[in-house]
This record gives sequence, structure tokens and C-alpha cells, in this order.
Amino acid sequence: MNGDPRKSQVALAQSYFAIQTHRAETSLPPVPQDYESAIRTLLAQIVEKRELESKNAALSKRNRELIPKAQFAERVHEAVNAQTVAEVAKEFQWGEIRFYKWLRSRKLIIGGGKDHNAPYQKYLDQGWFRRIATTYSHPKSGESMSSGLTLITGKGKLKIFELLAKEGVIVPTLPMDIGE
Repeated sequence: MNGDPRKSQVALAQSYFAIQTHRAETSLPPVPQDYESAIRTLLAQIVEKRELESKNAALSKRNRELIPKAQFAERVHEAVNAQTVAEVAKEFQWGEIRFYKWLRSRKLIIGGGKDHNAPYQKYLDQGWFRRIATTYSHPKSGESMSSGLTLITGKGKLKIFELLAKEGVIVPTLPMDIGE
């Protein structure tokens, strides 16, 4: 109850509600007064207990199923290496071009210009991607050219997986490469 507890009416009301709350929290359920109501109460408790045990068993089974997936996800998240966009696309059973289009459409990587397919700085800072310098020979002139290669980190892989699953684009199951 709101109000100034220094006012007697407010203080009295607050005390009343505190006492009633305490009684409700500490009181025992009523004791059945006859045999029939005692049996009904006992039966209801047995049914409730069985339902709770069944739910608990189902949750325990689901927990056992999810533990390896959670451990795998944790290992991927903590991995220090990174993979190319093509490698991650294959793991998600997507084509590389389709995956690049999806990444660009979600503004995770830049869509055009000299930084085409480079991740936005925000996602580099968040550790989703890494960029490494590479060189290649120009196909016409043969000159050595420098370029950047976008890599997806373990953290980025999980975040992208979550986005894909949230959008319903892929079925939310992780690859189970658990060699323990």
C-alpha cells in the first residue's frame, strides 16, 4: 500500500496487510473433516505428484539431450580460430553465394565498394568476424595485389546461427562434432 507510513491510517493498513500476508504464507491447508474428503484430498495429491514426476522426468531427459549441444556451443563460442564464410555456409548447409547475400541483407557485411564483403566495424568489435590480409596475383596484369579475407569466429558463428534459427531459415540443431 502506498502512502506515508507516518500517518496512522496508512501505518495501520500496512500492518494489517503484512499480518494477513504472513498468515496466508504460513497457514496449513485445511484438514479434511470426514473420510471421503480425506480420500479425495489424498487422491488429488497423488495425481499431482505423478504429474509432477512425469514432467520432471521429461525435463530431465530433455536436459540430458541438451547438455552435449550446450557443451559443443560453448566450445565453438570459445574457439580461438575462425573459419571462412564458405566453410560456415557449408556447415549450415547453405550455398556460399546465398549465405553472402543473407549476410549482406542483414547488414552484417558490407554490400559494395572497395570493402565489399568486409564485416561492419560493429561486428568486428563484437568479435563476430576477423579480417586477415591476403595477396593474390591480378588475373590480367599478374601484379601482386593485397586484399582482405573475412573470417567468422566461433562467437560469430553462434550468433549467426541464432539469427538464422530465429528467422526460421534453418532448423535449430547444431552439428554434433563431439569427440569426447
